[in-house]
Amino acid sequence: MHLFEKAIATIVIATALGGLVPPSYAMPGGSHDHSSSPKTRLPLPEKSATEIAAEKFYNRGLEKVQGKDYQGAIADFTEAIRLDPTHETAYINRANSRNQIQDHQAAIEDFTQAIRLNPTFTHLYNSRGEVRAHLGDLQGAIEDFTQAIQIYPEEWIGYFNRGEIRYKLGDHQGAVEDFTQAIRWNPNYASAYTYRGDVRAKLGDRSGANQDYQTAAQLSTNPANVDRKETAINQ
Repeated sequence: MHLFEKAIATIVIATALGGLVPPSYAMPGGSHDHSSSPKTRLPLPEKSATEIAAEKFYNRGLEKVQGKDYQGAIADFTEAIRLDPTHETAYINRANSRNQIQDHQAAIEDFTQAIRLNPTFTHLYNSRGEVRAHLGDLQGAIEDFTQAIQIYPEEWIGYFNRGEIRYKLGDHQGAVEDFTQAIRWNPNYASAYTYRGDVRAKLGDRSGANQDYQTAAQLSTNPANVDRKETAINQ
């Protein structure tokens, strides 16, 4: 099993290992809005000249990311942050760009700053946790994924990420529980069945493993999911 093999691009926010966050994406106070009632829209305060300049650098940074000029993008996001230290998405996209050039520790620092600005934005914890796991800080990664889950218990990707780490650490029962929760909140995510099947096979539950592999094969055309059943039988 490889950590973070999943297609995390299915999440709206960019992955920790690269991508874009549009200027208007991050929701103040958290990443989930559960209210169904209409809200009164208050007029937005006018931006200062400094904030407008920061936004220009930020948008230029996004364009450079699109062109894979990550060093140039980092320079622009840095200037945007200098002008507007509260520019949350500039920190996020600078983190993503830094990951692209393998500057993972600096990316963690940027995600940490973004979390200070928006401590209930669950995807930031998942993103920082992924980078921590990539650097081998598995306990730190578990803490981040757990924090995401505590903020929003329906955060299926947090369960999935934590399940992968627990599997790697040998906590097979904990991994099964996490993959089960991921499936509960996202029953169509094939990889959650595949990985739970892997853990069940390790635990000797071949019947449960085969059921998971069959479900994964039905949900996915990925050969890795389709071929898992044979793996369980031969273990």
